[in-house]
Amino acid sequence: MKPDEFLTQHSEAGAAYASRLADLKAAYIELSAFDRAASNGAVVSLLPPQTIRSFVGCPTHMPDMLRHPLFADQNGPDWKPEIDARADQLIHAVTA
Repeated sequence: MKPDEFLTQHSEAGAAYASRLADLKAAYIELSAFDRAASNGAVVSLLPPQTIRSFVGCPTHMPDMLRHPLFADQNGPDWKPEIDARADQLIHAVTA
Protein backbone atom coordinates (compact mmCIF):
# COMPACT_ATOMS: atom_id res chain seq x y z
CA MET A 1 0.00 0.00 0.00
CA LYS A 2 1.39 3.34 -1.00
CA PRO A 3 1.41 6.23 1.47
CA ASP A 4 -1.33 8.12 -0.39
CA GLU A 5 -3.51 5.00 -0.36
CA PHE A 6 -2.86 4.61 3.34
CA LEU A 7 -3.90 8.18 4.05
CA THR A 8 -7.00 7.85 1.87
CA GLN A 9 -8.06 4.67 3.67
CA HIS A 10 -7.34 6.30 7.03
CA SER A 11 -9.64 9.19 6.11
CA GLU A 12 -12.32 6.77 4.94
CA ALA A 13 -12.07 4.81 8.20
CA GLY A 14 -12.35 8.05 10.16
CA ALA A 15 -15.42 9.17 8.21
CA ALA A 16 -17.06 5.77 8.79
CA TYR A 17 -16.24 6.02 12.51
CA ALA A 18 -17.75 9.50 12.79
CA SER A 19 -20.88 8.28 11.00
CA ARG A 20 -21.25 5.29 13.34
CA LEU A 21 -20.83 7.56 16.37
CA ALA A 22 -23.71 9.69 15.08
CA ASP A 23 -25.78 6.49 14.73
CA LEU A 24 -24.82 5.44 18.27
CA LYS A 25 -25.87 8.81 19.67
CA ALA A 26 -29.23 8.68 17.88
CA ALA A 27 -29.89 5.13 19.09
CA TYR A 28 -28.89 6.01 22.66
CA ILE A 29 -31.19 9.03 22.70
CA GLU A 30 -34.10 7.02 21.28
CA LEU A 31 -33.75 4.09 23.69
CA SER A 32 -33.15 6.36 26.67
CA ALA A 33 -36.25 8.37 25.76
CA PHE A 34 -38.36 5.19 25.62
CA ASP A 35 -36.94 4.11 28.99
CA ARG A 36 -37.72 7.50 30.50
CA ALA A 37 -41.23 7.55 29.03
CA ALA A 38 -41.85 4.03 30.38
CA SER A 39 -41.18 5.30 33.90
CA ASN A 40 -43.80 8.05 33.59
CA GLY A 41 -46.84 7.34 35.75
CA ALA A 42 -49.34 7.91 32.95
CA VAL A 43 -47.49 5.53 30.67
CA VAL A 44 -46.87 2.93 33.39
CA SER A 45 -50.60 2.71 34.02
CA LEU A 46 -51.16 1.72 30.38
CA LEU A 47 -48.38 -0.86 30.10
CA PRO A 48 -48.60 -4.48 31.17
CA PRO A 49 -46.73 -5.21 34.41
CA GLN A 50 -43.03 -5.33 33.63
CA THR A 51 -39.69 -4.03 34.68
CA ILE A 52 -37.96 -1.71 32.26
CA ARG A 53 -34.35 -1.10 33.04
CA SER A 54 -32.28 1.71 31.66
CA PHE A 55 -28.76 3.03 31.39
CA VAL A 56 -26.73 3.98 34.44
CA GLY A 57 -26.55 7.75 34.29
CA CYS A 58 -26.86 9.94 31.25
CA PRO A 59 -23.84 11.25 29.38
CA THR A 60 -23.88 14.95 28.68
CA HIS A 61 -21.90 14.42 25.48
CA MET A 62 -20.06 11.75 23.53
CA PRO A 63 -18.00 9.83 26.11
CA ASP A 64 -14.37 10.91 26.03
CA MET A 65 -13.12 7.40 25.37
CA LEU A 66 -14.97 7.41 22.01
CA ARG A 67 -13.65 10.78 20.88
CA HIS A 68 -10.93 10.92 18.25
CA PRO A 69 -8.71 13.98 17.70
CA LEU A 70 -9.30 14.07 13.94
CA PHE A 71 -12.72 12.56 13.38
CA ALA A 72 -14.79 13.00 16.54
CA ASP A 73 -13.14 15.57 18.79
CA GLN A 74 -16.12 17.78 19.55
CA ASN A 75 -18.30 17.21 22.59
CA GLY A 76 -21.39 18.53 20.88
CA PRO A 77 -24.55 19.58 22.67
CA ASP A 78 -25.83 18.02 25.87
CA TRP A 79 -27.81 14.85 25.11
CA LYS A 80 -30.28 15.21 27.99
CA PRO A 81 -32.48 17.90 26.40
CA GLU A 82 -32.85 15.72 23.29
CA ILE A 83 -33.76 12.71 25.45
CA ASP A 84 -36.26 14.74 27.45
CA ALA A 85 -37.90 16.20 24.34
CA ARG A 86 -38.25 12.77 22.73
CA ALA A 87 -39.54 11.22 25.97
CA ASP A 88 -42.20 13.95 26.18
CA GLN A 89 -43.29 13.14 22.62
CA LEU A 90 -43.56 9.46 23.49
CA ILE A 91 -45.46 10.11 26.73
CA HIS A 92 -48.05 12.18 24.86
CA ALA A 93 -48.28 9.61 22.07
CA VAL A 94 -49.21 6.63 24.28
CA THR A 95 -52.94 5.97 24.44
CA ALA A 96 -55.06 3.18 25.87
